[in-house]
Amino acid sequence: MSKRPKTATITGYGILNPYGDMWTPEVFSTIGGARGHLERFWHFQPGQDLSKFKIVRARQVAHYVGEVDPTTAPAISNGTCK
Repeated sequence: MSKRPKTATITGYGILNPYGDMWTPEVFSTIGGARGHLERFWHFQPGQDLSKFKIVRARQVAHYVGEVDPTTAPAISNGTCK
């Protein structure tokens, strides 16, 4: 029996929208990174009140759930799917 991969965890900062939900699934390593992402996203829609969003501590967890059939999965080359 082969050993399953360990769970991968990233701890950092996330963004909550005005309704209290995670605004993006990304976890940023710094508060500035999260704030910058938010500001760049809304740059072209200047009416948005960014003070309603919150930067919060966040943890992203990835669990191994099984192998993928290589005949149906997209090929990965240089970090991009083809």
